[in-house]
Parts: sequence; structure tokens; C-alpha cells
Amino acid sequence: MIQLFRKENLIISLVAFSLSSLLMVILLSPNNLWYKLFIFLNIPAGGLDLADAKSIVSYSEIFLEKGFVEDNAVDFWNRKFHSISFIWKNIAILFKFYKPINFYIFIYISFFIYIFSFLKIAYIGKKKLNFLFLFFFFTTSSFYLIERGNFDLILFGLVTLLCFIKEKKYQLAIIILLALLKINLIYLFFILVKNIKTFLKYFLAAIVILLINYKYVMTGYIEIGNSASVIHYSTFTIIKSTFHLLNKIISFDVSNYTNLVGIFFLIIILLIFFYLFLEELKKIKAKNITLEFSLIEKLFLAGSFFYIFSFISFSAPDYKLVFLVLTLPYLFEKKCFFVILLIFLIMNSCILETYPLFQNIFNGESKIYTEKYSTKYLVSGLVIHTLKILTFILLFKKTLNVYRKKIANF
Repeated sequence: MIQLFRKENLIISLVAFSLSSLLMVILLSPNNLWYKLFIFLNIPAGGLDLADAKSIVSYSEIFLEKGFVEDNAVDFWNRKFHSISFIWKNIAILFKFYKPINFYIFIYISFFIYIFSFLKIAYIGKKKLNFLFLFFFFTTSSFYLIERGNFDLILFGLVTLLCFIKEKKYQLAIIILLALLKINLIYLFFILVKNIKTFLKYFLAAIVILLINYKYVMTGYIEIGNSASVIHYSTFTIIKSTFHLLNKIISFDVSNYTNLVGIFFLIIILLIFFYLFLEELKKIKAKNITLEFSLIEKLFLAGSFFYIFSFISFSAPDYKLVFLVLTLPYLFEKKCFFVILLIFLIMNSCILETYPLFQNIFNGESKIYTEKYSTKYLVSGLVIHTLKILTFILLFKKTLNVYRKKIANF
């Protein structure tokens, strides 16, 4: 396991403690300073601090009042609780998140875990490159994640921990936990694949977990499709934009098929990926070898798989792009500076989106730009999605190359 009391970890802990404390001071400051700050930084703040995390606060409040939560219950943004893992909901009830002090302790821990993990990754590799990670920490995607207080703050830390530990039993336990906390993290079993036998074993386990969580998966996926009306929702945004354009040209409403086409697109991507992946595994079988990955290779695979499966396929919002930070140590070592630049650009894509740049931090006024058929919106969408698709292609290629080079060395 990781040696927590090494000098390196103590320094990182001190920095993480300081930054987390600063965030909490801003969060708890009067006059809505939290919202004003993120509007100033051009982050699409929703007008309610920690909006994602406070969803489970609503859940705990309903449970406190009624003793149960109805299936059709919604939070303050009219979001159903089906798309939240039962673990998060039970944590909210167990630790009484309806009490502000308990909830803010949870938020502080989330901030600390995220910052500690980010710095831990930055410390890998050449020290002269460490400072470059600061630029990625201060991207709009990173701030967006912090502003929402999303559970991915903790998930980012767990995925990082998964890559650092070496004991297989602990790795497997963390992957199962991650899959239960957020079902699309089931893809992480790929980093444990050593040969075809282990691939088939973990793939079967993943299918079982998906079937058990079928309602949770489909509800969350459909809700993403229904809400994907702004640029930062990637795949579903592309599909919806295409349908809106067709409707405008041929006056035929095909928007009702958005979710169906989205799911079809997801299946096609998965089939292509599994086919290419199995082709590589056949070579492993032919050579009768077992794959082993270094720390930076595991981090790279985890970050790449997250982007391939979670972001492109499930069309998640831009704050999930922070998981691409996991790929950076490998990309820096291989001097893939063009891919690094692409990642930096898409992690700052909020700047090109529908929100005005650098609002007055004192008055906090914000006019959200919503005209979907304007030239500005079209150009922004084309630029952002072109960069994201190019990043997807390059990471997909490099992910396969990691396996190919391992196989070629035997």
C-alpha cells in the first residue's frame, strides 16, 4: 500500500489541507462569494453552490421527513434520485447530511481527496515538469468539478489509489466499489486484464453488475440525453444538434429519437473497441504471455478508458475531463505534446461555451447565452467537438499501442 508518512506525502497533505481550507472559507463566506467567484472564472455555475452534492442533502431531508423516499421524488433541480448510486444515498442518510455541519465535513474531505490525488499524480516523473500540472489544476473543467461538489472529487481519488496500489485483491475491491458508486466506472476492469482468461472473467463480472444496476444505468443515461442541450455534453449534444438542424431544414421532428440513436451510437463504439481489444488479446494468447503495467501506464490506461467510455459514450459534462490528468505522466514521458495540448484545450472548453467571459466578481451578474442557432454557438460547438473527437481518436490509438508494445517486447 502507499506509504502515507513519507516526506513527499506529508508535503502534499499540507498543501491539500491549505487549499481545501481556502475553498471552504470562500464557500462559507457571506454574499454568495462562491457563486460570484466561479462566474468570474467563467465556470457555468448554476446559481446554487455545490449543486450536485446538495442533491443527496435533499434526499436525506425527504427521508428525515417521511421515513422513506418515493420513486418519483426529485431534488431542487427536478432531477430524479434514480441516477444516484444507492451508496451515496445511504451515506447521506447514515451521516445525516440534512445537518449542515455533517454535509460540509463531507465536502471538505472531498476537496482534500481531490487535491491530494491531483498533487500525487503531479509528483510522478521529472520534477521540472511538475509545475505544468498547476495549469491543469486551474483549468475550467477542474474548477467546474469543484463548483458542483460532484462525487467525482472522491472518485478521482479512488481511481488514483487504484493505480498506485499493487495488491490485486485491493485493486479488485476498489473497482467493485467504484462500479457501485458510479456504474460507468465498470470499465476499470480493463487495467487488470493480463490475458484472455482474465478478460473473460472480468467482462462477465461487469455484465452481471450492469444487469443488477439496469434501472440505475438506463435512468441516468436517458436523463443525460434529455438534459444535453448545451455544448459541454459532447455526444448527445452532437446528436441533438444534428436533429434540430434536420428539423429546421426538412421540417420533420426527429428529436424524439435522440436517446435511441445515442444508445445505438454507444453500442457501436463498444463493439468496435471490444473487437480491437480482443484482436490484441489473441496475440497475447498466441505468445502465451502475461501483461504487466508500470504505474504511469496504469494511470494512462485508467484516464484513457475513462474518456473513451465515460465521456464520449455516456456524454458526461465537462468536469469529468479532469480524469484525463491521469494520462499526463505517460504523455509527458513519451513527449506527446500535441495530445497534451489538446487535453489542456478541451479542459478549458468552458471559455468557448455559452457563458460570458469574466463577469464582474462584485455584482455577480450573468447573462447565460442560450441562442442555439447563432453563429457564435455554431462556431464554438464545431471547435470544441472537433478537439474532443480528435482527442478521442488519438487516445484510442495510443491505448491500443500500449498493449501492442507490451506484446512486441516478448
